[in-house]
Amino acid sequence: MSDLRLTWNPAQGGADLTYTAGDLLLDDGLETAVLLSLFAGVKGGWWGDAFPEVPNDTFGSLFWQLAREKDTPATARRAEEIVAAGLTWLVEDKVAASVAVVVTAVAPTLAFSVTIARPMAAPAVYLYSY
Repeated sequence: MSDLRLTWNPAQGGADLTYTAGDLLLDDGLETAVLLSLFAGVKGGWWGDAFPEVPNDTFGSLFWQLAREKDTPATARRAEEIVAAGLTWLVEDKVAASVAVVVTAVAPTLAFSVTIARPMAAPAVYLYSY
C-alpha cells in the first residue's frame, strides 16, 4: 500500500507533500510513515486518533514537547527516547525487525538518524534535523 509522499524540509522544520509536473508522488517505503509517526503528534493529539482501528491506539510522538527545551545532553537523550517510542509500532506491527535511533545535539537544532531493519528488505536510514 502506498502513501502520499512527504518530504522533510529542515529549513521549515516540517514536511510537505511531494509532487512533480503537477502530480502528487507516492511513497512505497517507510519515510512518510516515519515522518507522521514523529511529527504528526501535537499537543492534544493527532486528529486521526479520533478514529482508531484498535481501541486506545494512538499515533504520533511527544516530539513537540522538545520545542522549548535547552540544548543539553539530557535533551538529546530525551529526544532519542521520544523518537524511539514514536516508532515502536513499526516493530509491534512487524513492519520492522528493529528500529535504532541516534540523536546528536547540534545547536540550535537536533540532528538524528533513524535506521529501520526490515525483515525482507535492506535497512532504511533516514536523517532529520529539527
